[in-house]
Amino acid sequence: LHFAASHRSQKCAVALLEHNSDIDATDCIGRTPLIIAAKRGDGSLVELLLECGADYTVRDAGGRAALYHAVCSEDERSIRALL
Repeated sequence: LHFAASHRSQKCAVALLEHNSDIDATDCIGRTPLIIAAKRGDGSLVELLLECGADYTVRDAGGRAALYHAVCSEDERSIRALL
């Protein structure tokens, strides 16, 4: 899912979610797929991950949640989804 979020591949994310991929898994710096999608300003993937139960309260190693990254990316769709 981290790869899918990093490369804005909703199709790949859907396939992984259908096969029970860990939606809240963290990478080496504490980022979840939701945080990565929010940071990249991918509102449609943020919405998908939230609909599938992603935990929006998880914080990365710097203590920042997905909403922080969405605001920094200035992606209105991601921000609205996370509010």
